[in-house]
Amino acid sequence: AMLNKLNHSTSFVGKVGVDIFGKQLESALKEVGIGTEGLVKDADVRTTLAFVHNLPDGDRELSFYRNPGADMMLSENELNEELLEMKKIFHYGSLSMTDEICKKATMKAIEIAKEAGAVLTFDPNLRENLWNSLEEAREQILYGMSQCNVLKISDNEITWLTGLDSYDEGVSWIQERYPDIALILVSMGKDGSRAYTMN
Repeated sequence: AMLNKLNHSTSFVGKVGVDIFGKQLESALKEVGIGTEGLVKDADVRTTLAFVHNLPDGDRELSFYRNPGADMMLSENELNEELLEMKKIFHYGSLSMTDEICKKATMKAIEIAKEAGAVLTFDPNLRENLWNSLEEAREQILYGMSQCNVLKISDNEITWLTGLDSYDEGVSWIQERYPDIALILVSMGKDGSRAYTMN
C-alpha cells in the first residue's frame, strides 16, 4: 500500500475463499491500488482469519483460524507465472511454507522470480502456533533466508534463530551463513529498528 502511494506498481499473490472475508480482502487490495491478478479464489475452502491481541507492552499476539484456510491451499499450478516474471521485487514470508501445498507454491514462486532477476525480500514472520514443530519452522525459515537479498527480521526472531541476545552478534551469525543477503533490517517493536549492510 505504501509503495503504491509512492507510485510503484504492486500485486498480491495468494488465495482466499469465496466468502465475505475473501471479498472484503479483495476489496481492500483494490481500494489501495494493489493488483489482484495473482489472487486466486476457491469455493471449497474458507478465507483464513487472523485475530490480533494488543499486549500491555505494546507488542501484539496473533491467533489464526485456518484448518485448512484458503492461504494454505494455493498450489504451484495456480501461480500467475507471467506476473511473477515481470516484477522487480518479490516479497515472501514463512506463513506460506507451513503446509506442503503452499510451501511448494512458495518455492516455485521464488524460483520464477529469481530466474527473472527480481530482488527477493523475506520476512520470517514466525507464528509458532501455525507450525507442526519449531524444528520445521527453523528449517523453512533458513531456506527462506538462503534465497533472499533483503531480510526483515524481528528482535525475538533473531534471538530464537541464533540463540544470541545481542542483535549485532545475531546479524553477524546470519551474514556469515548467508553472504548474499545485502541488507538486514531488524525490527525492535517500540524500540525502533536497525539496518545492517555487508561491509
